[in-house]
Amino acid sequence: MKLIPYVIAGAALIIRPCHWLISSAVRRWKKLQRQQHDKADRILLEAKEQAKTVELQARDSAMKISQSAEAEINRLRSELNKKRNVSSTAAPNWITASSALEQREQTVNKRQSAADKRFNDVEKLHEQINGGAPARGADEC
Repeated sequence: MKLIPYVIAGAALIIRPCHWLISSAVRRWKKLQRQQHDKADRILLEAKEQAKTVELQARDSAMKISQSAEAEINRLRSELNKKRNVSSTAAPNWITASSALEQREQTVNKRQSAADKRFNDVEKLHEQINGGAPARGADEC
């Protein structure tokens, strides 16, 4: 019976350090988990910022291409209208001028189609970047 206090004291000497080691390991593990979570949050935030930058650059590029195409189309239409006016006043050349105007109109239409195709390509790129979300302001262009 005199051994029981010694056994209890010995068990306490063994249990306390084990408890301390286990609780210390748990604290380190929780700290490591918190650090990994914080790092993942920072990476996610950086990725979102980069995606936003790429989206803005794509929009700027699309807007420049669209404006350039519209300016070219307007210039060609203006030129076409001037030539129509000239051809209507020049009676002997009206047949050749008419066919030339038709040909230029076809050229303008082809360039319009090309401009529309470029715009659609940029729009598709924008949708790929956004993960399928429709472009804001697509109707404005």
